Amino acid sequence: MRLAVDRIEVPGAGRVRLAGPGGPGGGLEGLATSLTGPAQWPTGLLPSGAEGERWSWRLVEDTGAPRPVRRAALVFHLLDVVGPLRMFRHGYQSWSPCGTATFGVGRDPSLAAGSLDLLRGVHQADQHVVDDPDELRSEWVTVLADDGGEAVLVGADGGSGHDTTFRLRPGDRGPELWCEAFLGDLVLGADEARDLHELVVASGAPAEDLLAAWAGLAGHVGGARTDAPYQVGWCSWYQYFHEVTE
Repeated sequence: MRLAVDRIEVPGAGRVRLAGPGGPGGGLEGLATSLTGPAQWPTGLLPSGAEGERWSWRLVEDTGAPRPVRRAALVFHLLDVVGPLRMFRHGYQSWSPCGTATFGVGRDPSLAAGSLDLLRGVHQADQHVVDDPDELRSEWVTVLADDGGEAVLVGADGGSGHDTTFRLRPGDRGPELWCEAFLGDLVLGADEARDLHELVVASGAPAEDLLAAWAGLAGHVGGARTDAPYQVGWCSWYQYFHEVTE
């Protein structure tokens, strides 16, 4: 299985097809886009034998008037998928479930009977019900796998600027992965530019090693402490309880 960059889509502004790596941006209604990549991961953060790339992207409001933007997506087309396609769904927060679902079989939790807007907002960046019944989504990072034997990780390198949601969707030419910067109706001012979190891709190692590498990269980018051993089931609420401060 391989991922190929296809286009950028911004609901309400349209889509722009990309000519290939480093392809041109622009073409949306009042929004300029740019995509830079693929670039290499920092040295020493990928597992032995693994390959990785990074993509930088941004939005620019160029109509001279403010505009609310709910989300923007860099869309990858999935190629050479063998057998059932599976997605690791990473939870939105420490109480949100994580697990693996099969594309075309599993269902997004927003489709559950009686689901409430309030509860959907607790466990997903975007509380809206998914657009397609076959859509699967993961927050901040995901791993895709098929029967070909090699997993592919896709993640955002941070979460301080916006949430990032990965949506596995059916497309005209087969499955697509929408890497969505969820901005929550952020108002871009006239001529304002917004740099989005880098998107990173890695393959060539077991899924658990790819996830560990992504966590190391996100920690590296965010200046976090990454050398302490983790605790199974660690949660800030239960670890610190009333000692959590602003």
